[in-house]
Amino acid sequence: MNFFFIDEILPGISINLRALSRGTERYRVLLYQHEGVLAFSDGSKLGNLTDCTPQFRAFLNLARETSADLVMTPEYSCPWTNIREIMEDRSLWPVQGKLWVLGAESITKEELRAFHSQYATDDKIVHFDATRLQEELTFLNPLVYIFQASFGDNRMLVTLVQFKTKHMGVWGGGELERNHLIGGEEVYVLRNNVDSVNLLTLICSEAMNFPAAMGTAQLTQLGWNDRPFLILNPQINPDPLYSEFIAFRKFLFNQERKELISLNWNSSSKIGKDALLRGGTSRSGIYLNSNQVRFGDLGRIRKNHKLGLYYFYFGRDKHAYVLTGKAHAFLIENLSVNITEGVLAQRMRNGPEIMETFVLRASNTFVSEASISDDHRQVLLDLGCRNAFLNSADNCVLEKERLVCLSAGKFLSRPNESWSNLDQLFSIRLAESTENSKRVTFVEDTSDESRDQLKSYMVAVNTLDGEILPDKAQYPSSIADLKAQPVFLGYGQDVDDDHHKLIHKERYRYNLMNEDGQMIKATVCYLGMTTTQHAIQTYEFLQSMFEEDSMNRRRVVVFYKLGLVPLVIADVDAGRIVVAEERGLSSFLS
Repeated sequence: MNFFFIDEILPGISINLRALSRGTERYRVLLYQHEGVLAFSDGSKLGNLTDCTPQFRAFLNLARETSADLVMTPEYSCPWTNIREIMEDRSLWPVQGKLWVLGAESITKEELRAFHSQYATDDKIVHFDATRLQEELTFLNPLVYIFQASFGDNRMLVTLVQFKTKHMGVWGGGELERNHLIGGEEVYVLRNNVDSVNLLTLICSEAMNFPAAMGTAQLTQLGWNDRPFLILNPQINPDPLYSEFIAFRKFLFNQERKELISLNWNSSSKIGKDALLRGGTSRSGIYLNSNQVRFGDLGRIRKNHKLGLYYFYFGRDKHAYVLTGKAHAFLIENLSVNITEGVLAQRMRNGPEIMETFVLRASNTFVSEASISDDHRQVLLDLGCRNAFLNSADNCVLEKERLVCLSAGKFLSRPNESWSNLDQLFSIRLAESTENSKRVTFVEDTSDESRDQLKSYMVAVNTLDGEILPDKAQYPSSIADLKAQPVFLGYGQDVDDDHHKLIHKERYRYNLMNEDGQMIKATVCYLGMTTTQHAIQTYEFLQSMFEEDSMNRRRVVVFYKLGLVPLVIADVDAGRIVVAEERGLSSFLS
C-alpha cells in the first residue's frame, strides 16, 4: 500500500468536510447495509445479481434528505449507473462539506477509461491510478469518493476512485478475486488541512494486510502515532470475526485518536445461492477509543438498542457499537475522532447516538422504524427459557443482562458495589481474542461460543426459576422466611416515593421478587456442575457486593452440583458458611 494525501495528488485543492472537523458539534453518518446477492456475471462483473439501481437511487435521495455529512455503502454494492446519474445532474451532487463514500460494483479497464473520458470536464475531476489500466487481469474493485472542492475560485465535483489492493481470502468463492482482480497500489488520505482528522478507507480484506503494511516509513509519512484518523472499512464479508480482522481492530485500538466504521452487507444477503454470513452477524458498526463514554447514561444505551445499535465494551476505554444485520440504513450522530476546539468541558466524546433506522420496502422506499426487534426473546424461547422476566418485552434489556450474570455467577472479577455498571458486567465485555458476544439480548452472533454462553445462562435461570425456587424444601435457613410465599427469579419493578426503582438503588444485587413484582432482599445463584472451591469463591464474590456490616450478606445462596450430588452454600448461624448436601433425592436436579 502506498499512501497519498489528497492535497498531494490534487494540488491546490481546498475542502472542508464536516466529518473531518475537530469541532465540538456532532456530524451525521448515513450507512447503507445493502441487501442483495453477490454474483460474478458476464465473465467480468462482480456485483449485484440483479439491477439495484432503484434501491441506490432511493438511498442517495435519503442521503440528501437527511443532510448526512458522511454517506457510506459497502463493497461491491453501488451500481455505476447511480454514479453516472450524479455526474450528469448537478442537483444530485452532494452538498458542499458532505462526503459520499460508495463501494461500487466492479468495473473493467475499458469501462473506467470511458467513464473518465465522459465525465472529466471543466467542473468535474475524475482521478484514479491510471497505471492499473495496463494490467492484464479482468476487473477493478473500486471505492468511489464523491465530494465538492475548491480550486482557487472554481468549485468542482471531485470523483476520486481508489482500487482494492489485496484480493479477499480464497475460501468460499474468493478465487474469483484472486484470479480476476487488478490490484490497486494507492490508498488516499482525505483531510481538510494538516491539523484536521484524516480519513482513509480499507476495502474489506485490505484490513487484514494493513498492520503489516504500516512499517516505520508509513507510520512516519502518515504521522500515524500523533494524528487523528477515521478509518472506513466497507465489506462484503462472510466472516467479520475472522482472526485477521480481529487483529486489525486490535491494531487500531493500540493507538489513541483512531476510530473505525465497518460496513458489511445485510444479514439476509447471499453470495450466489449461499447465505453470506457464516456466524450470523454482519458486525457493521463503530469502534472507538474514549474515556468519556458515560456508563451511567443508560437512556442512550437503551435508545440505541431499540433502534438496532448494540453496545459492547472491550475494556481500557475501548468500545464497540454494533449494528443489527437486519435493517438497511442507519442515521447516526457522532463526534469527531479528536476534538480540539472549545474548552475541556466541551470536548466530551460519549459515543454515537442513532437517530433513525430505516428498512427498505418493496417499493424501493426507505421507511423509518420506531424500533427494531433484537429477536432475543424468540431465541431464548427456542432454548427453553421459561422465565417471565426475560420473556417479557416490557423489561429493560440491561436488567436482563444483569439478571443472567448474577443468576449464573458470571463475573469479570471479584464483584463489588459497582458490579452492575456496564463496564463491569460480564455479558457486555467483548474478549479481544474472539469478539464473540456473551450478551443475552444480542443473539445475531450464532458462533458456538456465543450459543454455549446463552445455553449456560438458560440452564441457570431455568433450574432456579423452574425447579429450585418452587421446591421450598431446598431453601436453607438463611432464606427460610421465603418458604411461605411464591418466589420468582427477576428484578422487582417497584419504586420509591420519587418513582426511582428500588432495585436500581440497591445496585441490582437482589434477583428475587414476589408475585406482585416487588423486590425481595435475597440473592440466589446456580452454577451447574462445578467444584466446591469454585462455588465457595462465587459465594464470597456475591457477598462482596454488600457492605461488610450488611445483614443481607447472609441472604446469599449458591446452588451447584458436585458430580451428581446437589449442594448448596449458605450463611447460617451468625455467619457460619455451610456446604450442605440436600436431604434425600434432589427434586431440582433429578
